[in-house]
Amino acid sequence: MTTNISNILLKGLLSSLRIDKLNLLYLGRDFIRLKLVLPVLMLCMIFFTVQGTMDHTSAASTNQTTVSKTNQTVTSAATLKTTTKSTETKLVSSTKKVYFKPAQIRAAATTVKNSILINHKLPSYVTIGSTKVKMPQFLELLTTAIIKINYKDSTSILLKSVTNTTGTETIKTSNFNKTAYLKAAKTLKNYMDTYHKVPGVYKTSNGRMDYSNLIYTYCKIIDFYNVQNRLPNYVSVTTFKKVIALRPVYITSDNIINKTADNARINSIVKGLRALGLYAVNWGLGPNSHVAVLGQTNLPKNALIVDIYGGACAGTLYEMGLDWYKNLRASKKVYTIFWPPSTQITGLDFLPRAHDDNFTPKYGEANGFPDQVDVNKDGIFETGLPGREDGLAHPDQYLHSNGYQYLYSGDISTIVNAIYKQTLT
Repeated sequence: MTTNISNILLKGLLSSLRIDKLNLLYLGRDFIRLKLVLPVLMLCMIFFTVQGTMDHTSAASTNQTTVSKTNQTVTSAATLKTTTKSTETKLVSSTKKVYFKPAQIRAAATTVKNSILINHKLPSYVTIGSTKVKMPQFLELLTTAIIKINYKDSTSILLKSVTNTTGTETIKTSNFNKTAYLKAAKTLKNYMDTYHKVPGVYKTSNGRMDYSNLIYTYCKIIDFYNVQNRLPNYVSVTTFKKVIALRPVYITSDNIINKTADNARINSIVKGLRALGLYAVNWGLGPNSHVAVLGQTNLPKNALIVDIYGGACAGTLYEMGLDWYKNLRASKKVYTIFWPPSTQITGLDFLPRAHDDNFTPKYGEANGFPDQVDVNKDGIFETGLPGREDGLAHPDQYLHSNGYQYLYSGDISTIVNAIYKQTLT
């Protein structure tokens, strides 16, 4: 800026000089005055030129300092940004976003449902991949998964921070139709995403459901989807107290047709029971599987053992009333299915020893058949009559008197519904 001012002054002086020169030519009397002025003008020109140079140098120096300072500032900012980014990376690392595929959540739903039914309580967490997911968080994942399933959305689901709250449950045993449970899922998800906690209870037209029951219900819905590849039209609900009292089911079968057919039969029953929200497994095949399963120490104490037979064996039914069998059974429950063409034992007077029964002791031996026959035809079967065939009188009454229920059926749906009722008691 100083340089510009110097240039302007010089131009002004030169202009003045030209004017004075003209005046000199025109007025000879001013020549002496001009001779005196010129040296002064030259000195001024030199002064302003030098000053302009100094100002230019000073300005250059000032600009260089400013750039230098600016560079230092930029460098500092870059360092700060890097440091901040480094800090952010550490924070992200410690609170890294975790996503799950819908299939992972569906598998976890089955795991949690089974855990509830086997252990009779809600687990503290479920491991998905390498991540431990707490139950409040899992409810948020479940509701999100249900919504995505309904919209056929297969994108990954973000794990969010959700805490627990408690409430008192008043739900009555009823059905939750598809529209209702999808609406509930959206309401619950919005609440959890907004407040980062589960609601104490969810209000329905049939009462309040607590968060433990909500988790079980949505696990049951998703497990149904896993089996049937569709969402259920409705889901039955009851109190969580009744849910955890349900008996887990272990199914065995005698050799009836062949291994493939017999396993397929059991698996169809298991599929139907899972669709009803139960824990059910195909424990295995074999003529002694009904006893072997009772000897498993890892079975829940309240397990329901379902034994399927293709024939009514008097020896097998008789041993169910003996002390050694009852001690082995303990608090577990045994339910018997007779699959056609088994003998129908309801109302049967006498069931003789099976032709292939080589394991039941004869009458008179320890744990042998009682020799039973109704001599007087009065409904009372006497024992100890020599010459009578070994067998079991009134096998239906014998089972009932020893605390057992049974079913004769070749229909899978009928069997599934009958087993479900047995899990309730």
